[in-house]
Amino acid sequence: IWPPSEFIEDCMKCYKNKDWEGLFVCFDSHALLPMFLEIHEELNDEEYFSFLGMVLNRGSYFYDFSEELLFLLNHPKKDINKRFKLMDEKELKIYNSLPEWGTIYRGAKIKTAIGHSWTLDKDKAKWFASRYNGTTVLIKGEFKKKDVIAYFGREKEIFIDPENIRKKKHIKIFENI
Repeated sequence: IWPPSEFIEDCMKCYKNKDWEGLFVCFDSHALLPMFLEIHEELNDEEYFSFLGMVLNRGSYFYDFSEELLFLLNHPKKDINKRFKLMDEKELKIYNSLPEWGTIYRGAKIKTAIGHSWTLDKDKAKWFASRYNGTTVLIKGEFKKKDVIAYFGREKEIFIDPENIRKKKHIKIFENI
């Protein structure tokens, strides 16, 4: 039987002991945002942004939660100067070295074409555009460094408010079967 009872007990123990890092290990990517929402008020500012970064970095679908994400990233009770904690040290180093202006790409379904997660890697965006059935699109845009919320290395991802992406242009439409 999955999950084994010991696993569930370990997760419950993490929750009870406020071992948030241990608790996050218990959940797959789709459950991280709800888990974060459950515990976010318990976290200090550095923990808050560190765990939110884990949600954003490991998560895979945020289109339906755009407004909630923007609220969480700009939470009025949190010190947004700690947002650098969204990234690990290596990611922060790359973030700090980003040019003042740059080009980003996004591969997505037509319905979710404009979202928060973009990439510096055109081939990665093409991969995203080809992974879904139906009509998908490859989009190119420009970002200003000051508007980038975070950089995540796993996919050379630029996490940005879509309102701040300039010169958005569909560069290819795919019909995937």
